[in-house]
Amino acid sequence: MQPRIPPVFGRGIFFSNDSVNAFPPSPSRRDGHDLALRILVAASGGYALCWGLFVFLCAWLPYEKVTVWYLTGQLAPLPFVLVLLAAFAAGSAGRVAAWSFGLAGLLAGLGSLE
Repeated sequence: MQPRIPPVFGRGIFFSNDSVNAFPPSPSRRDGHDLALRILVAASGGYALCWGLFVFLCAWLPYEKVTVWYLTGQLAPLPFVLVLLAAFAAGSAGRVAAWSFGLAGLLAGLGSLE
């Protein structure tokens, strides 16, 4: 009789009594393409969202352009990190691309209204 390994955090996340091999299967060629797509979405979506935020803030904040440039330079890492985390946490890279480019377009469109 095998000793029973207690489940970690109540669900058996790290160890399972049913599986002998604790290592995941080797990555396939498709996983490599998915990784490249997620990296591309993280970089381009973060860049687009950063510029959309810049256009929006330049149009709607009542400051000089130099002040807004400084502010967006300080805020620039936030959209990048948000999209980077979302690109690897979401179920599909296409979903992250859709909302990041959509939000960037919406912000740029609202910024161009003024």
